[in-house]
Amino acid sequence: MRKKDLIEKLATEEGMKKDQMGRIVDAIFREISEVMVQGGRIRMNGFGTFETKDFLPRKGQNPITKEDMIIPGYRGAKFRPAQALKEKVRNGI
Repeated sequence: MRKKDLIEKLATEEGMKKDQMGRIVDAIFREISEVMVQGGRIRMNGFGTFETKDFLPRKGQNPITKEDMIIPGYRGAKFRPAQALKEKVRNGI
């Protein structure tokens, strides 16, 4: 499903215009992004948690040359699904 499809489906279900629903969806994604950029977390009960995680530098090896190297640390995005979502996906509900 693409963003456009999601907006159309939600607009139909909620009896709203597509452009109104598009602004709502954009606002939700924008807010999630802003919180994560600041290093915060957003928890949605029954769905999951969006958060950032700092990965420390670590030792690695170039797979071609076999030369040892240091892989730099970075901040990444992480999503942890809630138990309720895991069960829904597992059971196909």
